[in-house]
Amino acid sequence: KINPDSSIELRFKEDVAHWKNLITIMLDKLDSGIAWRFLNISPNPDDISKSVAYQKDFCDFIDYLVLRRDKENCDADELGRLAMLSGAFQRELEKKLNPTQ
Repeated sequence: KINPDSSIELRFKEDVAHWKNLITIMLDKLDSGIAWRFLNISPNPDDISKSVAYQKDFCDFIDYLVLRRDKENCDADELGRLAMLSGAFQRELEKKLNPTQ
């Protein structure tokens, strides 16, 4: 049985609360389809470029991250989670753009 007051359990609950906060904010700030695509790490590559840096989905994600970081001054927990998501989003987009690698 898990001790609900253990430091691991408390940290887990805190982590879940931070993720729920990030999800709520993204759904408030972005179109829900775009927000869920970002959250589910499901990029939609376009045919314009094979470079991640020029993919609209990736640029939109980075623009959102910069908006939250610089203009809206999100907290460090949200920024850290956005950075984790952007890295995972980039890797998934790279896989879709270069499936043989």
